[in-house]
Amino acid sequence: MRSLERESGEERMKKNATALSVVLISSMLFGLNGAMAEEKKQDDPLYPAYINFKFGFINKEGKQMIAPQFSWVGTFSEGLAPASGENGKVGFIDRTGKFVIQPVYESVVDSFTNGIAHVSLNDDVLTIDKTGKAMGPNPDKIGLDGYYEGLAAVLDGEKWGFIDEKGNWIVKPTYDMVGRFSEGLAAVSQDNAKQGYIDKTGKLILPAQYSFAGEFHEGKAAVTINDKMGFIDKTGKVVIQPNFFSVGDFTDGLAPVEVQEGETYKYGLINAKGEYVVKPVWDALPQVIDGLVYVDNKLFDKTGKQLLEAQGTIYPFQDGLAEVSKDLHSSYIDMTGKTVWTESRDYALGNGATLVEKKQSLQSEDSYMYYPQVTGLKDTKLQDALNKTLVEKFAPKIEEEPDLSFSSDYRVVFQKNNILNIIGDSYSYYIGAAHGMPGRDSVVLDMATGKTIGLKDLFKAGSDYKKVSNTVIKDGFKSMEMPLLEDFESIEDDTAFYLTKNGIVVYFQPYEYTPYAAGFPEFEIPYSTLKPYLAEQHDFWKEK
Repeated sequence: MRSLERESGEERMKKNATALSVVLISSMLFGLNGAMAEEKKQDDPLYPAYINFKFGFINKEGKQMIAPQFSWVGTFSEGLAPASGENGKVGFIDRTGKFVIQPVYESVVDSFTNGIAHVSLNDDVLTIDKTGKAMGPNPDKIGLDGYYEGLAAVLDGEKWGFIDEKGNWIVKPTYDMVGRFSEGLAAVSQDNAKQGYIDKTGKLILPAQYSFAGEFHEGKAAVTINDKMGFIDKTGKVVIQPNFFSVGDFTDGLAPVEVQEGETYKYGLINAKGEYVVKPVWDALPQVIDGLVYVDNKLFDKTGKQLLEAQGTIYPFQDGLAEVSKDLHSSYIDMTGKTVWTESRDYALGNGATLVEKKQSLQSEDSYMYYPQVTGLKDTKLQDALNKTLVEKFAPKIEEEPDLSFSSDYRVVFQKNNILNIIGDSYSYYIGAAHGMPGRDSVVLDMATGKTIGLKDLFKAGSDYKKVSNTVIKDGFKSMEMPLLEDFESIEDDTAFYLTKNGIVVYFQPYEYTPYAAGFPEFEIPYSTLKPYLAEQHDFWKEK
């Protein structure tokens, strides 16, 4: 499913034609973006569902159980699910959709397991219980993606070590690189050299001799020897020869492998003896979970027999349903392949009008634009004018190139009276580039007149709204604690913005003032701060 920012697009644009990463296989491809955490309670499972540009939850029959009201949600674990509040912070909700742990955290490191979860607050990682009470101080940087076997990697200065769930150092920070603990061992490296394995006391069990050392699963770990990958056991004995371009972890007695055939790469499955169960015939990475093999949009059994084919990437089944994702749209299917629920973007505007989704496919297989159009208005000239603006904003003509992948999507972020605010996010990626380039556009429409509302239109003519806005923005840049590419002086009458129920959010593009890693710097200026300058006669402010 979608994440909080609706994503930079990096993950959805890059192919896995490059070498597999054991860590990626085990921790990213089927993480929060599709895998349903197993319910600990006897109640029916709940599944995240994106409805009217907000997240809610549905049950196994596709019936809405928690109304769509969140800009992001995670999955339920031990009766609680992380969700974002109106303030953009994250807390935990119960099965009624009520926040039982208030949204005050920047992010969730990992959800509840055995009664505890880990969250980020003011750049610190805290261990909390189900009441939200912090259970002990932790160092301020948790590495990787949480606790594994009771320990988490922590960066202290320039060195890594491990802490327990109370924040105590268990393995002192002496390493340049560490992996997760799995089956009692973790890969480590000092002086950026070869990798070996330590136990939970920090004792070196296997000497540093591998270019890459993965996690142990089912008694075996993937390692790189002489630029090829194979598997070792816990004594360091090579049990499957390094004959592969890359490999994944063992699960249910099987491991995915990648082989190079000329300039192409193929994927297959091997058993614990290193024998092929499925020869390298697949073009996408296989994932083995609970006895089923997922390969892009197809599902196989452990012998390689195809069970079903979905209309998009299929994620692991949980409690009888699997999420299917295609071009940022999701649905759920059952074990027969029948669709139980599918995402709809139809958005009721009132007075019989609806905002509907349109798709424009581009030349590249991975390229597309989703854009909104208005239907159902009695005034067809007004409707045509609105739709023309929406096409210009969210489906512009672009110069297509063979090595360019481009995608765009949109969402409604605000509606009040006749005012409608839509944001469009795009992502361009040139094959071979270090990263792609995200873009963002916002349009605020007066649905009664068809006019576009700019930033200056929200304020009294001649008012000095920029001064107070600039103060908020400058303070916000300072709090980011990163060097600016260019000093910020002032907003302009046409500076990009969007609306919330509490304020006006001014935002900037990557590289406009900050490095790429900063994303889209956003600064919310409360209406209460801007009240003396607002054009209160505007339809936006009227109560109806």
